[in-house]
Amino acid sequence: MRRQGGDRLRRYEPVSDDFVLVALDRAERHDDRNPWDEPGVYWAYFVEHLGFEGSAWGTRNLRVQIKTLIDAGLVTHTRRHGRERWGLTDDGRARATIARLAGTELPDSPQRRDWLACRAQAGAKIEDVRTRLGEALQDAQTLLGSGGGDAEAWYVIADRLGREAKRLGGALFCLNEWPEPDEENPDVDSQSEHNRRIDVARTRLSERSYCL
Repeated sequence: MRRQGGDRLRRYEPVSDDFVLVALDRAERHDDRNPWDEPGVYWAYFVEHLGFEGSAWGTRNLRVQIKTLIDAGLVTHTRRHGRERWGLTDDGRARATIARLAGTELPDSPQRRDWLACRAQAGAKIEDVRTRLGEALQDAQTLLGSGGGDAEAWYVIADRLGREAKRLGGALFCLNEWPEPDEENPDVDSQSEHNRRIDVARTRLSERSYCL
């Protein structure tokens, strides 16, 4: 389950063992950044699923709690080629499932925070995007009506039109076409066309020249 309104990371605070196990379970289910097919997830990604900002104080406290869960046979800790990962044992996963079904609530996952942030950014910028694209179209029409100008003028206007049209497409995708992530599963496969469109939309919306 997901706690509503948890789209911002917060400072560390003590949490129950069940909360930790449910967060680690979700992190493992959402993780798509493991080309070595190793069990578990990186520490920083796990902490994001807990909803915490990274901090030395929080890490010290969580490591003590995780060590207790490792000793209890609920959590695994592996180290391969300098890569440390944490995951659930079968017993840990069973307990996490029971806790989740019993109502243990988590803050928004990283993928949902990402979705919310992109929607908010697109909503805040889309009217300005429309205005910029309209101005570019008007300038193109003016150039055409003046007799056509020279080649360089059209290269410049073509670049401007393409840039603004792509930004509008990115905003529309974030607002209307990117479905709300299912917190039970990864948002999309990292190699899918859908995910590439998300990355392109995010990049276009965040380009510095857009905000000038």
